[in-house]
Amino acid sequence: MCMENKQIFKDFLKNRGIKQRWLADQLGVSEITISNWANGSHYPQEKYIELMKKMFRKQSALHFVGERPKRVL
Repeated sequence: MCMENKQIFKDFLKNRGIKQRWLADQLGVSEITISNWANGSHYPQEKYIELMKKMFRKQSALHFVGERPKRVL
């Protein structure tokens, strides 16, 4: 996840009082997985992106989700 997306994701969770543990439980992943997404070391798989979009449909701050950063060769 690029730096900008990482910060948007962190801010989204923080501003809405969403705990990483709760989101992990909702998605069926480990809390470490959510932490990895938040710190930018991993990017969520497409199925988790879609689940988050459905969960937070009315939360437009997740507009970045689904836009993977492109690699420059």
